[in-house]
Amino acid sequence: MNPEKILSTLLQASAAFESAMRRLNPLIVSEIRRDLLVHLEPLTAVRRFLHDPGATMNNTVQSGLLRTCDFLAAAIKNFGNEEDLQAAFISALRAGRKHCRALEALFPLCHAFPEVNRYFLEEKKESAIRSEPPASTGETGIFQNSVDHTLLGCDQRVFLEFERFAGAG
Repeated sequence: MNPEKILSTLLQASAAFESAMRRLNPLIVSEIRRDLLVHLEPLTAVRRFLHDPGATMNNTVQSGLLRTCDFLAAAIKNFGNEEDLQAAFISALRAGRKHCRALEALFPLCHAFPEVNRYFLEEKKESAIRSEPPASTGETGIFQNSVDHTLLGCDQRVFLEFERFAGAG
């Protein structure tokens, strides 16, 4: 399995989860869950490949991809995984937190993979950058400010390039 196939699998699962969260409605949680479960088998294949000792990747990249895969799989497995309608809705919201963790694990790989970088861009900016090389190879990261309310599932993520701010201040 090549890195492009791995990234494609991870990004498709993440995009499907984002779409599911936009469609989230207590009455159709089970339908959304069925749509998400198709991504579990490809994620399992990616996980097996990344655990294979013969995988020739940078340890940091491999670790980031593995963490992303694990968080995405957990988010999909836990999405609406309850019989009661209210409990299923709440579990879907909790699964959203796992998806946020998957994005946190994926974001530092922006400098290594243009596909990941494009995933985090707005659509109008994505087309302008497709032909350009990555703007920076500096260290990147996410600062998260969470409100730990089970029913709210709120996250604020601020994406920063540390290199840009290194000279300031």
